[in-house]
Amino acid sequence: NPSGLVTRVECNRISGETRRELTIIKNALVGEDLRHGLVKEVGDIKRDTRNLKKILNSEQEEVDEKQKLAMKYKITIVGALVSSLTLIGLKIIEVASTLL
Repeated sequence: NPSGLVTRVECNRISGETRRELTIIKNALVGEDLRHGLVKEVGDIKRDTRNLKKILNSEQEEVDEKQKLAMKYKITIVGALVSSLTLIGLKIIEVASTLL
């Protein structure tokens, strides 16, 4: 168009193209039924990520608890060994003192 003005035909064509493009974008974002599309996918990903974080945190808490229990068992075993060795040492001293 040499005059630089937009004709009705051009305006209708551009308007139609713009509407089609907006419809394509809307369908990509929310789907034709407004229940699918990228928005739903992002929501699903966020939900799944939250659930995964909960599972991982729960598993980490289990690992931490097992490590605490293992440390308690080790301390108990070392304590029992020290007590046993102390009793054995006292018995040796008792026996040795009766021999002298």
